[in-house]
Amino acid sequence: MWAKFTKVHQHRNDNATTTNASSCAETAKNDQAAEAPYDVIDSMRDDVTLHDSLIDNIDFLFAADGDGFQKNKEKTFSFEDFVGLMLTTSCASVWSQAGETNRAAKLVPALPLSTPGHGDESVRQRLSSASMWLPNDESVRVFVFDDKINLHQGGSENTKGCCNLRDIHTGKFVDFSVGQNGFARDKLFSHTLVHHSSDYKNVLVQVSILDVMTNPDYFSAILKKYAKPTESLIVYVEVYGTLIWDRMFDGPTCYDFGLSQILLCSMFRYLEVRPASRGPASFRWESQPATTLEAESLLNLVKRTSQKDGTFYQQFWTFKTCKRFLEAVASVAEIGWQDQESTITTNQFFMEYSQHIDAMRRSSAGAGMADSWLRCYDRLTEEGHAVVVNSFQPEAQKVLRHLVSDPTQVPQFVVNYSLWSQHEIDLLTSNFAR
Repeated sequence: MWAKFTKVHQHRNDNATTTNASSCAETAKNDQAAEAPYDVIDSMRDDVTLHDSLIDNIDFLFAADGDGFQKNKEKTFSFEDFVGLMLTTSCASVWSQAGETNRAAKLVPALPLSTPGHGDESVRQRLSSASMWLPNDESVRVFVFDDKINLHQGGSENTKGCCNLRDIHTGKFVDFSVGQNGFARDKLFSHTLVHHSSDYKNVLVQVSILDVMTNPDYFSAILKKYAKPTESLIVYVEVYGTLIWDRMFDGPTCYDFGLSQILLCSMFRYLEVRPASRGPASFRWESQPATTLEAESLLNLVKRTSQKDGTFYQQFWTFKTCKRFLEAVASVAEIGWQDQESTITTNQFFMEYSQHIDAMRRSSAGAGMADSWLRCYDRLTEEGHAVVVNSFQPEAQKVLRHLVSDPTQVPQFVVNYSLWSQHEIDLLTSNFAR
């Protein structure tokens, strides 16, 4: 018997929605009418815009015996309702249409240190439903662990990122840039950035999978540093790039590649190309067409250079090829880690590569889930805290198998389902049925 499976949309004004979003919603509704694999409740429609809203259209479902989804009545959840593990899958289509900015990203409740004497209680309850908990006291702290939160770029609603941080009393977006709303920055390990606030009980962590895989107490150390012993914790975690290695490209997973290939690809993702200010520079790699250098990650430059040639891209990830490519880029532009203003040399890059590969081999780190997370997860659940696997990927459901003996008992939430593309719906259905 499946446990609660909740579909969460977000309040939207149909007039404010883009044509693509409307088409996507219409496609989803037509599919539902044809086969009815999901029951849709059109609740909570207000005259507000898509991204400035709190939550749009909340549907709660039960899924019975894997044969389909059955409607469950709406309710407001408290922390005590969901202690343990759950999964939230957000709508990548909506996020993409908003330029992959924070205002349309994964919803996270912002808990102010002081409770205001006013506020819209209906907004508060809607956020409670979509976020799963709405603490009524000061005993709860929210952590977000995500590799794509882009704290190094800031924390405004228009910043490219994946955290839609909303005040639980007002529903307004909470800017988590340094200097805004009490947020300050710490740097931990080699490449991890943390934004913590004196005004909100939220701790946002820009995860480096390099740090995760080479530090056995990575997650536990961060929680210990920022949480008080008496607090109950709500811990949001992404999957790819946070708990396991990020995908090297669509299709094959990290399990299809060797440790050296995975590490090089991940390090290229964290390394920035910084073209000279004197003007655009042309870059040509071997027989590939020339391209203009941009301020971007080295991984993105490799992808642009590949011209979507999957064979080229897959064969690229050898130590010798990566070394030659990095040296070629460094000859026409500066390079530096995305979380640091200073530049580095190619020798410094490969010195760090050697340190990481040695540390990973000593710890027997492979392509699977990080041991540092498994140990932390066990302690969190034993102590009665809440863990939310929070992703844009419908296939993130697979990670539940590594954490619990019976994934069918894990509450699962789907965000903005009516706006999902058919491809996303198919992925969700296929993974949920397993």
